[in-house]
Amino acid sequence: MKNEFMNKLSEFIYVNITDRYDVCRVLERQRAENGIKALRTHLGSAIFITATDKDKKKKQIVSEDKLRDGEVSAVTYSVGNYAIRESVMLYKDDDDNYYTSRVPADKEQIENFKKQHNERSIIFIDVDGCRPVREIRAANMNDAEPKWWYVCCATSAKSLTWSESVDFIGTVKKNVFVPDKKSDLFVLVNYMGDSFSTETWHRLTHKGEAKEYKVHPYDIGSDERRWEW
Repeated sequence: MKNEFMNKLSEFIYVNITDRYDVCRVLERQRAENGIKALRTHLGSAIFITATDKDKKKKQIVSEDKLRDGEVSAVTYSVGNYAIRESVMLYKDDDDNYYTSRVPADKEQIENFKKQHNERSIIFIDVDGCRPVREIRAANMNDAEPKWWYVCCATSAKSLTWSESVDFIGTVKKNVFVPDKKSDLFVLVNYMGDSFSTETWHRLTHKGEAKEYKVHPYDIGSDERRWEW
């Protein structure tokens, strides 16, 4: 009886883990497809997608001794010609500093955050006037001396009335004839609020230039507007 119970339990666990994994893969594929469709709408059908985050490679967890100031945890991986550093950052968010100023929390604040919160979920918890964000930085691996650039971040409101998520990371070149090393990085941050949602596309060009495009329901036509390459 004991062996039979353990076998059924093992089967139950395996099925549930497999189902969750399959669901995650379907959602990941769907986000990639939606992102590519949106990019072709805004940049034209001639663009060539060289890679997306579902094709990420060389994923590594950053050791604690190599974390940057304010980082709770971080992973690195590659997407196309870019190295990506995706991290949970803790920034000061008080009367003197708003989190968008990106002033890192100190070590004591980070330790308090770790004690009170599951770092895998970005839900706002007020820890000594700080805010957790999921942050994306990138470096062009084809540069002679690759430099890490800040790309964007996603977080949520203390009241939970709105939240943000990173839903697409991909590399794109103008057309199939352009060398892959001249691909630009595009990252989509989705905002979900009580009454509306928006898309903000963050672009890092292969020359290190940062650009931003918004799709907003109150900006008529922004969902079909062409972006300059």
